[in-house]
Amino acid sequence: MHNRFHFIAFAATVLTVGAAHASVSVIGPREYRIELKQDNGGLDIVATTLAGEVAVVQLQNRSDKLALCTAGFADHQHKLLPTEMRHATIPAGKSATLGYSMHKMDEATVVYVTVKCAEKKSAP
Repeated sequence: MHNRFHFIAFAATVLTVGAAHASVSVIGPREYRIELKQDNGGLDIVATTLAGEVAVVQLQNRSDKLALCTAGFADHQHKLLPTEMRHATIPAGKSATLGYSMHKMDEATVVYVTVKCAEKKSAP
């Protein structure tokens, strides 16, 4: 009985790993462009985008203030939903990377990334 359990557990592991490997191997490179719209709120924020299986925007805070940034990711221009938005608080001189899985965008050929930053004021 004990050996049978180990065999079943081993078989399940092999099937799981095999299925995971198969799902990874069928994913091909995505071809799309990123259109960036940026509102830095008067801060020196540099945005760099990268297109891949995840649409990525890297935000570098070159100002001397704490920045609160939001990046919205959409496959067409519309009012962004909370699930399409990513947030980061970025200290002066630091960077943050925000991303959105392209699996959620089906066959998008353009991804609209809207970045909005503002100074984060400390609580009194």
